[in-house]
Amino acid sequence: MRALWSGECDFEGEYWSFHDATSEPHPSPQPEIWVGGSSKRAILRALELGDAWHPSRGSDADHIRRVKEQHPELRVIPRVAAENVDAMLEAGAEGAVVSFADEAAMRDFAHRHQ
Repeated sequence: MRALWSGECDFEGEYWSFHDATSEPHPSPQPEIWVGGSSKRAILRALELGDAWHPSRGSDADHIRRVKEQHPELRVIPRVAAENVDAMLEAGAEGAVVSFADEAAMRDFAHRHQ
């Protein structure tokens, strides 16, 4: 995708190749690639190929903290319940994806985190 987004027409990779390809318009800026999963391989894939690691829902703040200690350069953006955002940020996450049941819950969260 990065090759296409940069305007390259040909790419020869280990697992994927293309020739005479086009994809326009080229995004500017290029979208970030978030790599999901919580296995060791997913974390390594995020380090190698991605812009951020988006851990699976089973990853808790302790897991995030351990991964950040091993890979401080890794951007971590987990999906969490509103009540767990602070714990994830304290563990080293750079942000969070939060779902809300309704607008009132979202407004309440926003007021508490100003």
